[in-house]
Amino acid sequence: MPRFLSPEWVDVFNEVTSHVEVPDPAPDAALAVRHGTFAVCQIVTGGPDGDLATTLHVEDGRVTMTSGASGSADVTVSLGWDDAVAMASGTLGAVDALAAGRIRVRGDLGVLMASQELLGTLQRALGGLNATTTY
Repeated sequence: MPRFLSPEWVDVFNEVTSHVEVPDPAPDAALAVRHGTFAVCQIVTGGPDGDLATTLHVEDGRVTMTSGASGSADVTVSLGWDDAVAMASGTLGAVDALAAGRIRVRGDLGVLMASQELLGTLQRALGGLNATTTY
């Protein structure tokens, strides 16, 4: 069972999402999203293994994740471990966390919204990963 956001978890994320095609963006999507290529960096602080970063990449109709922060991300999200776990497990919504000030965001909010829609689309594929993840 991989620990949430560990390199092993990222590998499994990529395995289970490798067959999923990213849906076409809506016409009113952020510019980066309309071009079909964007990246979202997530920095999680205070985890059991210290601070962690991952970057979600969307390119050529595919989604992948890498360990580590990307300086070229369109948006960077920073949050605490407990909030990241709550969001991953579905007990805290991104919009609610953002409205409550539990997430700090730098960059294009339109890209952030698109990434949340994408993760919602991927939820079926991620079900098995979520069930076997250690938090």
